[in-house]
Amino acid sequence: MRAALAVLARTMERAGLAGRRPPEPLPAVLLALELARLAEQVRRTEADGQPHPAARLAAARAAYDHVLVQLCAHAQVPAPVGRLPLDPRVRLGLETDLVAAGMAW
Repeated sequence: MRAALAVLARTMERAGLAGRRPPEPLPAVLLALELARLAEQVRRTEADGQPHPAARLAAARAAYDHVLVQLCAHAQVPAPVGRLPLDPRVRLGLETDLVAAGMAW
């Protein structure tokens, strides 16, 4: 067991992962801008006639929901943990809570 941990530690050091700090969180303004961009992407995906609309819409909504949950964490709004995309009712509730917390996008 110790030998395996030593090998793992050496591998992480060689890869530059040992002692690495986690990345700084994005500022709320950048998250809000990204959320606005993704909201527009969802609207465009719903309106266009491209092939495989369900898969494209699910991907766009999952990206939107991912940033929405990040913005909730930044604004200290409780957000569910789980698979994306979120249920539309949950998404609407989070958006309402964020607006009540003073966020806009």
